Amino acid sequence: MILLGGIETVAREWICEEFCFVASAYGFTDADAEELTAVRDW
Repeated sequence: MILLGGIETVAREWICEEFCFVASAYGFTDADAEELTAVRDW
């Protein structure tokens, strides 16, 4: 289903942004977004 795939993509991007926000809040300002979410089984 195309709609579901689009929602999943948006959700992944939003979650990735949240991971980056939390990482920067803990002082990891140079954290790589791809590396933070690479091991996740989406």
